Amino acid sequence: MDVKKFLTEYGLFLSFLVVFFIVIFFMCFLSKNFWSRGIEKQLESFLNKSYPEKYQVKENIIVNSPFSVSMAAYELNSKNEKNQQEDSIAVVIKITTMYGPLPGVYEYKSSGEVDFLGIIGFDGKSKKEKSILDGLKKSIQILRWKERIPDLLPLSYLDENIGGSI
Repeated sequence: MDVKKFLTEYGLFLSFLVVFFIVIFFMCFLSKNFWSRGIEKQLESFLNKSYPEKYQVKENIIVNSPFSVSMAAYELNSKNEKNQQEDSIAVVIKITTMYGPLPGVYEYKSSGEVDFLGIIGFDGKSKKEKSILDGLKKSIQILRWKERIPDLLPLSYLDENIGGSI
């Protein structure tokens, strides 16, 4: 009799765990799209405020890397100094600073050059934001990610995954 009771309780517990993990999995799976769309809207807003009519965000690039948890990449149409259209990649990556983690935006050009564009949520209008941005532009974290982005998103990978436009 004790064995039957034990197996019943064990079965109920395992059933609960299986259902719990299935629910967690689907919640994570479904929230990925919301997360990506939210970052895309924030990126568009940031680029429109900071660089009016220079960039147009196209679509999300799926990054198969462990960094995809704290990084997102989007195709961009940008205008260069000669007002010609250029394809590039916007990389939004979590940068650890003394102010906490902040979403940094980089432009990864088809030439392989990486430029730091700024921090989402910082428009640089207040004195405090200006001083933070000025300090961050020279920081080791910003420079480190500028060097790492080409390793995380090699141009050959981009050619294969976005139709050879870069």
